[in-house]
Amino acid sequence: MRRLINRDPTPRRPGRLRLFFRRLRRLGHVARWAVAALAGAGVVLGVWYSGVLRVPATNLAERVIEISARAGLTYRDLVVTGRVHTPVATLHEAIGFRAEAPLLGISPAEVKARLGALPWVAEATVGRRFPGTLFVTLRERTPFALWQEGGRFRVIDRAGHVITDTDVQSFGRLPLVVGKGAAEGAATLLDKIAQHAELQARVAAAVRVGERRWNLRLHSGADLLLPEGAEEAAIERAAEMHARHGLLDRAFASLDLRLPDRLVLRPLPDASEGEGERTGASAGAGGGRATPASAPRGAAPQHQPARPPARRPI
Repeated sequence: MRRLINRDPTPRRPGRLRLFFRRLRRLGHVARWAVAALAGAGVVLGVWYSGVLRVPATNLAERVIEISARAGLTYRDLVVTGRVHTPVATLHEAIGFRAEAPLLGISPAEVKARLGALPWVAEATVGRRFPGTLFVTLRERTPFALWQEGGRFRVIDRAGHVITDTDVQSFGRLPLVVGKGAAEGAATLLDKIAQHAELQARVAAAVRVGERRWNLRLHSGADLLLPEGAEEAAIERAAEMHARHGLLDRAFASLDLRLPDRLVLRPLPDASEGEGERTGASAGAGGGRATPASAPRGAAPQHQPARPPARRPI
């Protein structure tokens, strides 16, 4: 005969003493874990600051590079695009790695920085392609003009950056600018001159005077004196006078364009004996009046342009 036992569904509440010991055991577990965690963190920090962990990491990286080289990931091919003027030997020297060097050991960022420091290079992009190819893309500076200063010729770009001072004979057909400070402002002036083909064909050099303004030296040896800050208007006046009267083909020493309401024409010494300068609103048109023969102050350029080999007009 089975016994039927009725169980009370309501659990009995433990006594206060039992509850106290249960809580004490739980706090003991938490304390032990906390102490163990603090001890472990202290050990890790101590080992890290002692440098023990860092040395194996460096050795590991070197080991990986060494293993990759044994597996055939070595620098064997160089593919270059955009190179025009940069010497090949200079390019290899800037890359700084010999053949069969581990490709993983080549830092594209470092190679890019070295290439960007080359005179001809304006921008460089460097990439690796496994198993053994290094790709280099160059954007070289564009030669814009020859700059003569201190008796030396240099090739410059539009920004006035000096590209090279060697083998300038190869760039003799570039425009010529002369004097201290001429490189930085050359592009603005030469662009204005290029808008007038007849004037451009007769200009041999642009001469910077006092780092403030410009003179234009013609192939005839005459000088056009331009005003500071108003070069464009003066160039347009000279081009217009030449179109009307062929002024730039006449024999004269200088033409002062610095005054907005008149031109001052200084004749050649052998043609001006007993005569003064001619001035007027339209020099060369016959409507001028006589003035003293002394040249206006600042008429002579401070720098005399030399003749670089095989150079064309500005």
